[in-house]
Amino acid sequence: MLTRGTNSGIHVWGAVGFREAVTDSPEDKRWVASKFCDDLQAALNEKPTLKAFVFFTNIELTPAEEDALIREGNHRGLGYVEVFTRKRLRILLDNPADLRLPIQDLSVPMPESERASFLERFGAQLEGLMLKQLEVVEKQLARLEFFQDCAKPLTSANVFVKLKRACSPAELGHFRILVQVLNIQKPDLHPILCMAGRDGYPIWRRRDDQDPIMGVNCLVWSRQQESERPSEVEVQGLGTLGDLDQRHLFVYVTKPLLDWISGIGVQVNEYVLAFAETEHLVPIDIAPLMSWPEPLTESERAVPWIELLLKADGSSLPSPAWPTKNWYLDFTASTPSKLPIT
Repeated sequence: MLTRGTNSGIHVWGAVGFREAVTDSPEDKRWVASKFCDDLQAALNEKPTLKAFVFFTNIELTPAEEDALIREGNHRGLGYVEVFTRKRLRILLDNPADLRLPIQDLSVPMPESERASFLERFGAQLEGLMLKQLEVVEKQLARLEFFQDCAKPLTSANVFVKLKRACSPAELGHFRILVQVLNIQKPDLHPILCMAGRDGYPIWRRRDDQDPIMGVNCLVWSRQQESERPSEVEVQGLGTLGDLDQRHLFVYVTKPLLDWISGIGVQVNEYVLAFAETEHLVPIDIAPLMSWPEPLTESERAVPWIELLLKADGSSLPSPAWPTKNWYLDFTASTPSKLPIT
């Protein structure tokens, strides 16, 4: 898109080179260089005596790459060439008063009323466009980082819950949590990954007083699936984050715990692979097929399990008749969120 303006006989042409889903890749930079040259030539074709040209782009360039574009304009006879990249546009939009700088460089005066009118008319649109483009870039970079991290070895795995409020060991009592990660769609050479936790209340003692302290005992283990396969086929371990793709989650908690939690999720390495608020969950009176890996007391075994399924999208039926769906990890459909570094 080409635009032009004039004041006191000075003609200034401008062009815009915005591209969707930019990542500042070499391909993006080749595209913007070609777009700059094509728009510049189009401006010169229409006005051969043109001396000033401004180019706006949402692709970030290095100072050397910007200089190369400016030199190209100078070689074609222009005395003034200006390039506004994504970062520079963002700075200007964050501080609209700085918009006077390029105008002053061109010796084109702009009254305060005109600048205010310009910002009132186009400022929100420009800022919205830039923020949208930046959001797209951030999502693309996050996805590229995630796929790179998929090749890294598994170093940690846990299931976590969010409580509705702070509570004491006496209120929570005995609880257990279990999440199984497995592939149920086809024969799987990988073992089942199990992440679990249970109450672990160490005793705090001071003189003659003693009270339990809130705590959790965490467990992580794997178990080979029982299925028919040739004995000579070698079982493959779950070695990387990427090995968890296309797998189902089976989520269980002891029934009384559900009254205390507002959400439950699964974290592997630095990524939250799955999370759901309790309002999006459907409890089913089903216990896991595998037994708890450590001994339980008789009273602990008496606490019933429930399985937590997800409510199906678009459902409007009242509980307990909610249509449900299984938890499923699909890295091609979405990018797990990465925990901030603390």
